Amino acid sequence: MLVFITELAGQTTAQQLQKAYSLFEKDEQLKHALSSLYVIDAKTGVVIFDKNAQLGLAPASTQKIITSVTAFELLGKSYRYETKFGYQGKISGRRLYGRIFILPGADPTFGSWRYESTRESKVMTGLLGAFKKLQIDTADYLLYIDNSRFTDSRIPDGWIWQDIGNYYGAGAGGLNWRENQYDLVLTSGAKIGDPVEIKDIRPYIYGDHEMISELKSASKGSGDNAYIYLPLGHQPSVVRGTIPVNEKSFTISGAWVDPAEEFRQRVLDTLQKAGLIALFDVKNINQGGQEFVPITKDNAVLFHTVFRRHWILLYTGSIKKVSIYMGKPY
Repeated sequence: MLVFITELAGQTTAQQLQKAYSLFEKDEQLKHALSSLYVIDAKTGVVIFDKNAQLGLAPASTQKIITSVTAFELLGKSYRYETKFGYQGKISGRRLYGRIFILPGADPTFGSWRYESTRESKVMTGLLGAFKKLQIDTADYLLYIDNSRFTDSRIPDGWIWQDIGNYYGAGAGGLNWRENQYDLVLTSGAKIGDPVEIKDIRPYIYGDHEMISELKSASKGSGDNAYIYLPLGHQPSVVRGTIPVNEKSFTISGAWVDPAEEFRQRVLDTLQKAGLIALFDVKNINQGGQEFVPITKDNAVLFHTVFRRHWILLYTGSIKKVSIYMGKPY
């Protein structure tokens, strides 16, 4: 929360803050809540207002403000995320004797549907255009993702299992794709307690990924009380909770187990449909020090500070980028 204070006649800044905070505490939504506020003069360090400053409270999404301010300070307001495509080797007879690879930059908007310049169609069109320009029909090794600058810790410590399988708990990696989420379309029964069926998964999840619904139908207007639990080992993902009765296409959103693999498979499909045949297919490997010849790059979006629940991905992606800046892979 940002507070802008101007001096009013006869009132000091401390008095204005006291008056505003008193009104804030009377809000009906805070009837059973605890709150605190601590304001200091940035130049002198003098405490201007203090209410419950020593009370331990969970910062929740307000912590994103500190992360974003830090990113702006270190990376600069004109910073742009970059996801680079390149190749290593030589091209002869319309064949690449080498590999196509990706150098991810922890861009949380890569493949996002929210912006014209980041959509999946834009990324794939740019990649196909680069292949045609270079006159590549086949490659010895199709796709290699160089994640060497990032650790494989997409799930931060302390996050609970009930959250991390859902879109608002999607962790950030070196390569993020479509905000690391998918949609689950559900159909409920006519009576309370009826089972809920999984109608569709959008986009399609690649690989041998099974999902089981343990959902039940609840009263009309009861809302979304469904939670997706990520699989443990080789077990299927499980959806538990309730959605309202008589829903034909009730949509909830989940977090991909491996967004980089989803992107890799999407590229494979795109190239094959375009008539570009891969001789070999390799998965993600962490190995740096490769010679890089750029093919194209995504027209990355300006760093955003949109503090909403589904932008946790942006928040954790920013931490990763700042960590790289500080020379400490995250």
